[in-house]
Formats: sequence, structure tokens, C-alpha cells
Amino acid sequence: PMDEQVVVVSGPNRSGKTTMLDAIRVLLGTKTLSTSRKMSGYLREHVKVAVIKACVSNPLRRGHGRRPFTRHGIFEDTATIACVLENKGGAWHRRYHILPGDADMEEIKDQPRGMGPEEYSEVLREAGLPRTLLKVLALEQGETHALCRRSPAQLLEYVLELQGDKQV
Repeated sequence: PMDEQVVVVSGPNRSGKTTMLDAIRVLLGTKTLSTSRKMSGYLREHVKVAVIKACVSNPLRRGHGRRPFTRHGIFEDTATIACVLENKGGAWHRRYHILPGDADMEEIKDQPRGMGPEEYSEVLREAGLPRTLLKVLALEQGETHALCRRSPAQLLEYVLELQGDKQV
């Protein structure tokens, strides 16, 4: 289940593990994909619009009286985060959206204006997306052992940040 504290993705070579991680990277606004992968390798030339979407929880936070996306005007228990990729003259441009509930693809595509990468990253940061998650996602395939080169203090900081307990 993707809503667990630890998620393990396994499968044979060429089964889509890295593709899924790259989709998550794009959805979370990272600038790069896995080494040697380009957006054009995932998207067909004749396609004009592609969408990556996820339905995420938007729980009421104890002690705050707010939800992660309250500032964005979303008060439902779930929210849709989406990246619309548009092919403009052979170059792929990203626009991001955060919508209430589980928005369907047409609703996402029909949004007149989206956020740019910087604005979207700021909204995700305000919503509580840990920077450590982006650091872990940036690890290259087969390079997770690089975490072993971190000091115990750095690893503890990563764990506490990912668990949401760093301030405590």
C-alpha cells in the first residue's frame, strides 16, 4: 500500500519500477529524472498533452485546525496533485495543479491556469512535503547504498524528518 510508512517496490528488470519513480519525481516537482532518462523517452511525439496525477490525503492536523492544502482552498479529506505535460513545438512544458477530491483527467486538463515549478514546490513545502523525501528520490537506481555513507546523525535527521517528528 502506498500510504504506509515504508513502501517497497520490487519486480524484474524492465517491469516499470524506475518509470514509476520518475512519475513520482515529476509529480513532486523534482527537476531531474533517473540518469539517462528524458521526458521525451516516456512521451510519444504525436501526443500533445499527458497527465500524471495522484490522489493524496489532506487530513485535518491536530493542534493546527488546518489541513495541508488549506492555504490552497482545499478543505476535503483528499486532494489531487497533478502535473500536466504539454508538447509545445517538441518541448515538454509542465504545469501543476492541486484540486479538491479525486479529480478526473478531463477536469485536470480543463484547468485554465496551472502553477509553475517554483510556485508548486512552495505549495508542497507549505503542505509539509519533507525535503528529505526529495533527497531520497534523487538517489540513482542502484545507489541506495549511498545512504550508508551518511553519518548516523544525518540518517537520524532523515528518519525524523520523514516521520514528521523532527521538531519534537
